[in-house]
Amino acid sequence: MITLEYDAVSGLVLPDGKISQYVSDYIEQNRNNDVSLVISQCHILNMFRLHVKNGNLNNKDVVVKFQDLILRVDCNGTLESWPVGMADYIDRLYTALAGWDV
Repeated sequence: MITLEYDAVSGLVLPDGKISQYVSDYIEQNRNNDVSLVISQCHILNMFRLHVKNGNLNNKDVVVKFQDLILRVDCNGTLESWPVGMADYIDRLYTALAGWDV
C-alpha cells in the first residue's frame, strides 16, 4: 500500500520534468511494500492518480492522507473527495489570475 500524505510545507517537491519518471520508479520499487510518501505538489499526486487510471497501479494499493482524513482513489484515479486546502494552490492561483477570487 502506498500512502501519499499531502503536506504543503514539508513534502517532496520535484521539477515538473522529473515527476513522471520519479512516480513510475516509486511505484515499481514499492509495489509490494507498505510505504508512505509525504508530498507538497499537486502534480505528484495527479501523476499517481494517472497511473491508477492507466492501470499501472491498482486503486486499492494507494490512499491519500490529508490532515486526519484518509481518501480512497477509484479505478479512474478520482479521489472520493477533495478537501479545501489539499493541493489546491494552483487552483487558487488560477482563480486569482482570472479575477474570479471573492
